[in-house]
Amino acid sequence: MTEFELSNVFTKFYQSDPSITRVHGGTGLGLSICKAIVTEHCGQIFAKSEGLQKGTEIHIILPLVDVPKASKLCEDRI
Repeated sequence: MTEFELSNVFTKFYQSDPSITRVHGGTGLGLSICKAIVTEHCGQIFAKSEGLQKGTEIHIILPLVDVPKASKLCEDRI
């Protein structure tokens, strides 16, 4: 992916190939939904790519905490 594509990969309805003849379908909502879920769990999500035709990695980091403490951590984040 290019830097521009990486910067938009979590944007709702974004597709790096918006043509109607593309090989893979989809609406462009999957990664934006993932970002919302990860963020609500006080986590982080990011994408890495070494360039076009090199593949893309999506990384998710979630905290390991006790359930009662999780609400407090999310409150501190806001």
